[in-house]
Amino acid sequence: MSEESRETSDQEPGDNTGDAPSSTELPAQDIAFAEPPTDDPARTASTDSFRARFLAEVAEERTSSVHEYLRYTLIGELFRAGRTPQVDSPLIDTACDDSSGWMLFEVLGEDGNTYPRMREGAIRLTDIEFAEGRTAEHRFLVLPEQPERGAIDAIAERHGTHIIWPEGQGWGGTGFDRAFGGNHR
Repeated sequence: MSEESRETSDQEPGDNTGDAPSSTELPAQDIAFAEPPTDDPARTASTDSFRARFLAEVAEERTSSVHEYLRYTLIGELFRAGRTPQVDSPLIDTACDDSSGWMLFEVLGEDGNTYPRMREGAIRLTDIEFAEGRTAEHRFLVLPEQPERGAIDAIAERHGTHIIWPEGQGWGGTGFDRAFGGNHR
């Protein structure tokens, strides 16, 4: 560094705090997706394509009355349990925080109790985490009914995912106590 540039710079060597705001200054709810590095145009285009496809898939799912009935039933149950679920995301069916961390819920509509749809839902949860730039401490698949025999163990163990569904006047599955804080019917 020349003498002239040292005299005009208030910045210490190695100090990278310029005028740009840090990512911690941005409210989390304003960040729809983790931002890709801007120095790679191919990656940026690929990420933009991923975002567009992902949002279109979610919008399509939300046209299903089975999906939306189940999603709003889940949201109501989370409120009943004293949770504050996120309800306005164009990407996430619902999510909420508790003392153990961020809980992410993916609702499956028609045929959501089949192994192929459950596997697809588990992968979608991973995609949501990538898109949000955040890892959930607890991931849930919410099915319209009890799943096929053997599907729970295969999905839950391989993907680290709780699986819940409405059952009678309450909920069945793995992790409903975690989802509802033990306040389920």
